[in-house]
Amino acid sequence: MNQEQFEIYRHLAGRLIDGQLSPGSHIESEQELARKFSTTRMNAYRAIKQLERRGIVSRSKRAGTRVSAPVNPNLLRQLKCEMTRRICVIHSRNSYEYLHWTGEFRRTLQQALAAEDFTLEDVHLDDVRDRAELKEKLLRLTETGIAAFILSVRGEEDEFLIENSNLFFQYHNKIFVYQSGAMSWMHWPFHTVTVNIFGEGSLAAKYLMEKGIRKIAYCRREISSKNYLDFNRERLLGVEFTMRRLSDGRNKPEEWVGLEQIYRNCMENGSGCGLIVSTDELAARIIDYFAERGAKRPPEMISFDNNSEYDSYRLTTIAPPHVEMAQTLGRLIFDNIDIDSECDFVSYIKIDSKLIINHQE
Repeated sequence: MNQEQFEIYRHLAGRLIDGQLSPGSHIESEQELARKFSTTRMNAYRAIKQLERRGIVSRSKRAGTRVSAPVNPNLLRQLKCEMTRRICVIHSRNSYEYLHWTGEFRRTLQQALAAEDFTLEDVHLDDVRDRAELKEKLLRLTETGIAAFILSVRGEEDEFLIENSNLFFQYHNKIFVYQSGAMSWMHWPFHTVTVNIFGEGSLAAKYLMEKGIRKIAYCRREISSKNYLDFNRERLLGVEFTMRRLSDGRNKPEEWVGLEQIYRNCMENGSGCGLIVSTDELAARIIDYFAERGAKRPPEMISFDNNSEYDSYRLTTIAPPHVEMAQTLGRLIFDNIDIDSECDFVSYIKIDSKLIINHQE
């Protein structure tokens, strides 16, 4: 729908929302609308066609164009949403300050959206305790008009959103997910931009093996959350795939869980073992744990997140592609947010991370 068609569509939808057009009311003809908006009859035709396609108006040569039977309240709410340029970011409990929703990511996305006159607003679920409260919050948001939702999710703390994500379909049909790794979202039909977790594991293994290291352990925390385990399992598969590929199938990784096991196994294996650590935070804790026991830091270690809080440790880390993810999410929104965009599939886009050695690119 071009801008001239959208202006006519917005005019008619606005009259419906305001109650100026009731069931059975005539709406202006194509010729009248074309004159009113100084455009072509074809643009007027296509704007009306959008309303007809949604069952809001009916057309006949004899009776002209009329408003159909009472419009479903959910459809009226959706019309109101389409009249706005607000995009609402839903942050799961305590996730807003998480390192993957960075200032850099938000600025890049905001700039991309502003180019098309969209604004970005943050909504936090810290005060939402159950499904009923989430439903009420979504109702209030959509009544004020939201062009689209972005669900910002991160992993083990997202069970609440995952369990209730079907609610979003009751209020909106433009839903996008920015995901830093929680595999559970692969099962929901939302347009998604995510980090290539398998690729991160592969990249880490390649880095160590190219240094001649053949014994590699994947190290993680002692957490039993399903999302956390799924997330690490996908990355570990990437590690194993690359180790086997580069060793003609002879090598595969071990998995070490918890600081004590990591320390004990490193002491038993000497300096010939490379560590792939699930987060920069855990890598820093490993270094501190070793130092407290009079041991040197593991000489060959790579971790994930590029978390600036641990810059002083000079970690070799794999950095999430924040700018690329924001740019990709912006394009995905533009491609699918249009009123007449009727996509029969959803996009699930994985973006590759990059290697930063000793915290120097």
